Amino acid sequence: MSTQDQEFEKRLLATFLIEAEEHIRSVSVGLIKLEKGLSGEVLNARIETMFRDVHSLKGAARSVGQRDVEALCHPLESVFSALKRHEIVLMPGLIDLLHDSLNVINQVLASPQSVTSSADRGKLRGLITRLGEAAKGKLEKPTAAAAERLVKPDSNLSAEEVIPLAGSLRVQANRLDPMLLQAEELIISKTAFGQRVLDCYDIQNELQACLAELSQWKRNRGTGCNDQSLELLSLVEKRMTALESRSDSLKGNLERDHHDMTRLLDEHLAGMKQLILMPVSVMAEGFPKFIRDLARDQRKDVSLVMQGTDMEIDRRILDELKDPLIHLLRNCVDHAIQIPQERVSNNKPSHGTITLSFLQRENHQAEIKVSDDGRGIDLDKVLAKAIREGLVNPEDRDSLTPDAVTFFIFHSGISTSEVITDVSGRGIGLAIVREKVEKSGGTISVATKKGEGTEFRILMPLTFTTFRGVLVSDAGHSFMIPTTNLERVTMIPHEQKVSLENKKAVIFGGEHLASVRLAEILNLPVTANTIRKSEGLEADSGGSPYAIVNINGRLIAFQVDEVLSEHQFLMKSLGKQLRRVRYISGATVLGTGQVVPVLNVADLVNSALKPRDWQPSESPTGASERKQKQILVAEDSITSRMLLKNILESAGYIVNTAVDGVDALTRAKEGEFDLLVSDVDMPRMNGFELTRKIRHDSRLKELPVVLVTSLSKREDHEQGIEAGANAYIIKSNFEQSNLLEVVRKLI
Repeated sequence: MSTQDQEFEKRLLATFLIEAEEHIRSVSVGLIKLEKGLSGEVLNARIETMFRDVHSLKGAARSVGQRDVEALCHPLESVFSALKRHEIVLMPGLIDLLHDSLNVINQVLASPQSVTSSADRGKLRGLITRLGEAAKGKLEKPTAAAAERLVKPDSNLSAEEVIPLAGSLRVQANRLDPMLLQAEELIISKTAFGQRVLDCYDIQNELQACLAELSQWKRNRGTGCNDQSLELLSLVEKRMTALESRSDSLKGNLERDHHDMTRLLDEHLAGMKQLILMPVSVMAEGFPKFIRDLARDQRKDVSLVMQGTDMEIDRRILDELKDPLIHLLRNCVDHAIQIPQERVSNNKPSHGTITLSFLQRENHQAEIKVSDDGRGIDLDKVLAKAIREGLVNPEDRDSLTPDAVTFFIFHSGISTSEVITDVSGRGIGLAIVREKVEKSGGTISVATKKGEGTEFRILMPLTFTTFRGVLVSDAGHSFMIPTTNLERVTMIPHEQKVSLENKKAVIFGGEHLASVRLAEILNLPVTANTIRKSEGLEADSGGSPYAIVNINGRLIAFQVDEVLSEHQFLMKSLGKQLRRVRYISGATVLGTGQVVPVLNVADLVNSALKPRDWQPSESPTGASERKQKQILVAEDSITSRMLLKNILESAGYIVNTAVDGVDALTRAKEGEFDLLVSDVDMPRMNGFELTRKIRHDSRLKELPVVLVTSLSKREDHEQGIEAGANAYIIKSNFEQSNLLEVVRKLI
C-alpha cells in the first residue's frame, strides 16, 4: 500500500471515529432517557432516533472495514427495530444489555487490535447471540462469565488523537454552532435597528409637517388672536423646533450607530462563516470506495470521477447533502450502469463512469451534478408507473412532455427497477432525495437520454446563514420570496395576459410564461374587488405586479397584489412540530416584529405545473368493499411458512400455502391468486424453476412473484431476475414491513 493510500485510510478512519462517537453518544443519551421513563409518541420518537443512529453506524463501520463494530450493530439494529414494531418491551435487563453493547463498541473503536484471542472472539459472538435472542423476545439473564468485560483497552484514544493536526485547533462542531447561531440572530437586531432609524425619519417628518402647518395657521389666522394665544403658539412652535432639532441629531446618531453595527456584524458573520466552511472533499473522499465496493458486489466495472471537491460549502449543508448524494450514486450503480457484457453489446466501453462535480454559481449557490454513461431512464416505464399510481390521467399521456414525465421519478412509489431487492426498486429513494434537497432550500432536476446516460443537477445555497428576498403581499397576507430563485419582479400590462391551451399565461421577454395567482396556489380567499382589478376590469387598473421565478431554467409568473420591498433576512425553521409544511420553507421576522412566511418556490412551481387532479374511479361498492387479495405462499419449512402466513393474514390478505414448488404450481393452476411468495431452496422444484414455469404459462404469466430466500449472492439475485421474479428479499435482511411494502406495491 502506498504512503498516499495509507494517509487516506487514516483520514477516513478519523472521520469515521468522529461520526461513530456522535452516534454512540446519541444512543447512550437515549438509553438514559428511556431509563428515566418515557411513553407514547415521545418514546417512539426516541427509539426511532436510536434505530437510525445504529443503522448509520453500521453502514459507516462497513465502509471502513470495522467488521466487529458492524457485526455488533446488526443485532442492535434488530433490537431497536423490534422495539419500534412493539414486538418486544423495554426491561431493565434489555437496557443493561444495550449499554453493555455500546461499551464494547467503544472499546473496540479505542483499541480494535485487542479483540484477537479466541476467548475474546467467543465473548463477542456470545454478545451478538444475546442481542439476537433479545430481538426475538428471548433475553436470558447473563451469566457471570458473559458479564465479564470483552476487552481491556490499553488506551482511551479519542478521534482527535488518531491524527494530530499541526498548526490547527480541532473544535467540536457543536461548540461552533451556537456561536454562529448567535451571530445570525444579531441580523434580526440589525434589521430592527434599521427599522428604528426609519421610525426616527417618520417622527422627524411628522414634526416638520406640524411646524409647517403651525406657521401657515399663524399667517392665515394669527391677526385675529389675542396676545395670550399668540404667546402660547410661539411657545409651542419654539418647543417643537427644539424637538425637531433633537430628533434630527438623534437620527444622525442612530444612522452612524446602525452603520457601525452593520459593519461589525457583517465582518463577524463573515468570520464565523469561514469557520464553518469545509471543502467538499471532506464529505466526498469516501465515495470512490463506496462505488468500488458496490460495483464489485454487482459484478460491474465502475469508476467515480470527482471534480471541484476543493470548493468550500457550509458544513451544515454538506451534512444535508451526504444522504441525497449517496442515494444518487447508488442509483447510478444499481440502475444505470450495465454489466460489462451488456455495455460492450451496446457499443460502449465495458468500464462505466460516474461523474460527481461541484461548481460555485452566481447568487452564492453551489451546483452539484451527478452523471453517468449508463442506460438512461426509460420514460415509457416511468409514465406507465405514474398512470398505475394515479398520478396521470391515461387520456393525458400523449400530451405530456418528456420533462414532465421525467419529473415523476421524484414521486414516491415510482421505480423502473425490474426487481425489488433489499436496496432498490421500492420507488422511495429519489422521493427522499428531492425532499431533503428542497428542505435545505435547494432544487433538483434531471436530464436523460435513453441508451446514453442521465444527469442529476442540484442547486443549493453555499451557506445556511442569511438570504436576500422580496417581500410581497397577496390576499391580505405578506410573504418573502428568496431572490435565489427570483428572476424578476415586474408590472405586466393587462394586454400581455393571454390564454395558452386553456391556461393562463403572460408574455414576458418575448416568451409565453405559465401564470398563476399566488393566493390561488396557497388556497387563500381573494375578494371580488381584487379579482376585478387583477383582470383589468377597473378603470384605473393598468397592469398587475408579478414575481417571475426560475426553477432549473423554467420560468413561472406568480401574480400578487403588491411588491413591497427587498430585505436581507434570516430564515427560521418552523420547529419540530411543523417539520414539513407545503409551500413554506420557514419564517423570518421583519424589523417591525412582523413574522412573515418564507415561500418554498420549488413547491409553488410543482403545483403550478402539475396536471389537473385526477383519481382512478372506484367501483360502485366503494374501496371498503373491495375483494380481498389472495396470496399463495410456497415454503418447505413449516416455521417459515407459518410466519409468512401470519404476517400476510394480519395485513388483511387471504393466504393459501404450499409445501414445495410442485405443490405451489399445482395450486396456482387450480386457484385464482393475486401474488405468489416463494422460497428458493425447496425439494422437487425450487423457486427459480417455479418462477420460470409460471412465466411460461399463458394463464399465470402475469402473476407477481416475490422470492424470499437466504441466498444472498449476486448471482442468485441475477438468476431470480432472469427467471422473472418481481421481487427478491433476503431472509437475513428480512423485516415484516419490507415484505408488506413489496406486496402492496405489486398488488
